[in-house]
Amino acid sequence: MNDSDKQKVGNAILVVMNIEGHLENLKKRGPAAVKTWIRDANNTSDAALRQTLKSVIVPGLIKLLKDASSVRKDVGSLFKEGSDAGKLAKYATGKAFREKATRLLATAKAFEEKATSFHLALTSVLGGGMYPGMGDVAVKATVVALKSYSTYYNAIRIELGKL
Repeated sequence: MNDSDKQKVGNAILVVMNIEGHLENLKKRGPAAVKTWIRDANNTSDAALRQTLKSVIVPGLIKLLKDASSVRKDVGSLFKEGSDAGKLAKYATGKAFREKATRLLATAKAFEEKATSFHLALTSVLGGGMYPGMGDVAVKATVVALKSYSTYYNAIRIELGKL
């Protein structure tokens, strides 16, 4: 692999580190967000909001939290593959690395689609970009982690596309 491709792989690996950070933040803050939304559902007098929280939002985030661990494993494998000079040396070209990375990012792609869908569902609950519990620190951190994950996932696709 030439030096230019190695630099591009390095740039992609920097983005992978950001993705890992957002997945870790989601893992730490997500359960508290679920508890907040369950509490809000139990305390609201709005039947439609209660139903949406209990049937769409809470189960959606629980599913994302479960999926996040497998995504983190695959993203971690990509990080190890791209940051280890010995493993990187086995790729003749940047394109060969990109093909391996694309396979490793299959779960990340599915997670990004689910996270985007969840974010849209969440912000449509109250309308105007607002969502239930947005004043709660754990909820805000969870939503930011999901939104940032999508941003960084698209950034890594762009970096890999340069190879």
